[in-house]
Amino acid sequence: MSFCFGEKMRKKISVLLIILGITLIVLTVFQYYKVNNVYTKLRSNVVNEETMKKSNDKREKVIDWNKLKAINENIVAWLYIPGTGVDYPVIKATDNSFYLNHDIYGKSSIYGSIYLDQRYYQMEDINEADNIVIYGHNMGHWNTSMFGKLMKYKEKDYYLKHKEVYLYTPTENSTYRIVNVVRTTINNKWYQFTTLSGSELSLDELKNCLNVDALYQCKQLKKSSNKYITLSTCDYDGNYRILVIGEKLRGGKHHDI
Repeated sequence: MSFCFGEKMRKKISVLLIILGITLIVLTVFQYYKVNNVYTKLRSNVVNEETMKKSNDKREKVIDWNKLKAINENIVAWLYIPGTGVDYPVIKATDNSFYLNHDIYGKSSIYGSIYLDQRYYQMEDINEADNIVIYGHNMGHWNTSMFGKLMKYKEKDYYLKHKEVYLYTPTENSTYRIVNVVRTTINNKWYQFTTLSGSELSLDELKNCLNVDALYQCKQLKKSSNKYITLSTCDYDGNYRILVIGEKLRGGKHHDI
């Protein structure tokens, strides 16, 4: 009798665990589509694309900064990597923890936001920095929202197809060419680098810190601008970070490549 009772309990527990698992999956998928829907609506409301004057096959984003500032006055940039799904507003923060779990509206969200390192908060124009560090969540293997697609840069073939990063700000539209992809930790000295004048290491020394942990070799610019953008997200194990580093094309011109 006790054997039958124990078997029934095990079956009930198994059923409950299955129901719980399905519920969690449904809630996660719902949240995923909800977040994507928020940004899809945002893009349609504040971003237009115009054909570039000197090129009929290329289009440039035109951002309505007044609308973005009305949502959150601390939105200072828009980040776009063609073909990757990375197409988000970038917000400045007084600390590096708030926007880990809050969206651009200030509401609680496990997806967080795409945000600048806190060191840029007092900077009037982030384009003055020599290295712009931007953080975003990697939401997991199946979820490519936010900075999830940066995991794809572990594969060199993916990098070869998605080399350019665009950063739009109220004062300047900048194009960066990816020059390094790194798997490292938060102790890497590159994280400390925002301006060359404030760095304890030279640029060559900082580059060496990256090269030690580089996943593969990327093509470098013929004419270095010494201006960088660093996109940072957690690797799947949580202990390491994936950094995708772009160098600014001088004047946005492709002959620097």
